[in-house]
Amino acid sequence: MNIIRNYMVRIPLLHKVGSNISKKIRFLRYKYKNSFDVNYIGSISYDIVGRGNKISIHATEINHLHVRIRGNNNTLTINNNVIIGPRCSIWIKGDGISIVIGDNTTFTQDCHLCAQENDTSIVIGKDCMFSNHIVVRTSDSHPYYDINSGLRLNHAKSVVIKDHVWIAPNCKIMKGSIIGEGCIIGSDSSTNKEYENTCLIAGRPAKIIRTNVRWTREKLF
Repeated sequence: MNIIRNYMVRIPLLHKVGSNISKKIRFLRYKYKNSFDVNYIGSISYDIVGRGNKISIHATEINHLHVRIRGNNNTLTINNNVIIGPRCSIWIKGDGISIVIGDNTTFTQDCHLCAQENDTSIVIGKDCMFSNHIVVRTSDSHPYYDINSGLRLNHAKSVVIKDHVWIAPNCKIMKGSIIGEGCIIGSDSSTNKEYENTCLIAGRPAKIIRTNVRWTREKLF
């Protein structure tokens, strides 16, 4: 099989497009047609099993992000001025999957994005603010079935987080979530459906607590 077996690549410190890329990156790029277009300050570890995957990263600061891919023809795009704090991870499991993080989005620490099952996606808009211990998932990871019909009941669904969304600590953004522009998701919430713009959302499962709200990044001391 044409796969890379648990191949780990670590790029420390400043990595610019056109710089001297390690032999391991060249191996991943040319032999297995995995494409790297990366420019960031910090470090990322890559653990890739597959071919035809495209990674494009143009972030300001990344603190030891772990990227794990199992599959083919997937795309990871991290756009400009993104800040990713410690102990964050991005997993892609399947084929034809896409994860996109928009400009000026920030992750404090301990955030996990997992896009799993073929042709699903996680799309995060511009200027979103992720606090800590946040999970975003497109799949339950294991199937369950109707006993009588034998049909699977828990299919994967993509996740969309629109521009300028603030997600507080310990939230779970589960499959099928569509978070409207300008929303706030309160601590310890779990979302699984579509929510309109500029709402305060909270609870497990999350519901709209208040409408017509707005938030800013200014810090309160």
